[in-house]
Amino acid sequence: MEENKNNSTPISFTKSDTDHTQTPDYNPYGSAPSAGFSDPSPFQPSQPLKHSGLGIASFIMAIASIIIGVISIIMFFAAIASVIPTGNEYLMEDPAYFEDLITGGAGSFMASIIAIILSVGITFVGLILGIIGACSKQRRKVFAVIGIILNGLGVMGTVVFFIFSIAVFSAGASALSGY
Repeated sequence: MEENKNNSTPISFTKSDTDHTQTPDYNPYGSAPSAGFSDPSPFQPSQPLKHSGLGIASFIMAIASIIIGVISIIMFFAAIASVIPTGNEYLMEDPAYFEDLITGGAGSFMASIIAIILSVGITFVGLILGIIGACSKQRRKVFAVIGIILNGLGVMGTVVFFIFSIAVFSAGASALSGY
């Protein structure tokens, strides 16, 4: 009889440390992991987005700026109306009467200018907050966009108002230069 002189090691059928059948995440078919570890599907409905706090602040600032702007325009025209002569042209020749007209309307002019500056400051801050709120990816943009539109209209209205007031003052100065 011949002796089998095979120098190979016998095959061991014991489980080794690299056996993956005992780990809970092992899946030999390559399908998705178990439900506890799955990524959310893009087709699943997500929670509704919240409104942007900066957008809401921008909207509120736009409303406040519009209210202050309207009040300042009313004060401005009231100050102009108090300075315009009312048919008593002979009183315009009196320097004391003319000085009383100017100083009497100065308080209204100053109050309207302060209100306009306050309105413009609120408008610019609201515009910046609206832009930042509109750039937020995790929030709704409705109030931010409305705030941007209203604050942008406020900025344009302020520019138009300043152009109008410069025209009124230049017309008034040319009219008074004749006296």
